[in-house]
Amino acid sequence: MDVEGYGEVSTLQLPHRCFDAYLREGLLDGEPFPTSAIGSSLQHATMRDATAIYRHCPVSLLFGAWNSHGIKGGMGAKFARVLSAEIVGLGVQKGERRAQKTDPLAQKTKEIAAYEADGRSFTLHRVKGSKAKQVKLSELGFGSVPAKQAGGVTVEYAEQHVVLSLGQLRRLCFPIDGEDDEERNLAGRAVLATLGILAIELQRDHGFSLRSGCELALEKEPAWELVGRTLENLTTLEVGGSSGALRLFKETVDHAASKGLTFAEPLQLTARDELVELVERARSV
Repeated sequence: MDVEGYGEVSTLQLPHRCFDAYLREGLLDGEPFPTSAIGSSLQHATMRDATAIYRHCPVSLLFGAWNSHGIKGGMGAKFARVLSAEIVGLGVQKGERRAQKTDPLAQKTKEIAAYEADGRSFTLHRVKGSKAKQVKLSELGFGSVPAKQAGGVTVEYAEQHVVLSLGQLRRLCFPIDGEDDEERNLAGRAVLATLGILAIELQRDHGFSLRSGCELALEKEPAWELVGRTLENLTTLEVGGSSGALRLFKETVDHAASKGLTFAEPLQLTARDELVELVERARSV
């Protein structure tokens, strides 16, 4: 979606994905998106008929979405995430953060009263009778950071846990023209599964830079395991890294297309004037 003056945002950035407020208030070829043919098909999508979402926004099925502000309000369709991932630190020790900044001139500013001033950051001389708001000099960048405060943790090691829910995938169906087909359903589910695997493999290629001073490296190449009826029934899946995952993804996409299930061309929505004004006001507060 293009927001004039602020660039573009995609469904990978919008928290509610294909049901996000920005898309709901956007325009497709000058028409309000929810009343367009594509927008309406997304509004009526359910777990038993997820074809429209597969075609136009498959990441909504992979990462989850809730149509909480649609035609049914809070009773709108919910799509639980298929893919979930977290990084857990083990052997944790809490740390303390020493002073990050020392002001070379005005170190102690807490007791100094400052006020808003027209055309300037602040004034120390409040005009008698003025209703100027008092401001904190620390918020303007003056003074030193407290010498000691809680900050960060140290861990012995971290583990990344990734779950690709086949149970959730089995709930998704992809009928076409009202006709359900189990082979097509299986093909669509396979596409979402390989898309999730590809996403994780590409993330591992990119690395784990969580924040300044927190770079994580893999101790060994991780493995994908298929869980059977019990945890004792584990089958290791040989993916072959991101290149192998990409190959698998393309194969499943082609197979699904042979069953009539295809991806649509990307949509480009534009923000209506009121939405642009909302963003401008929110950024100026």
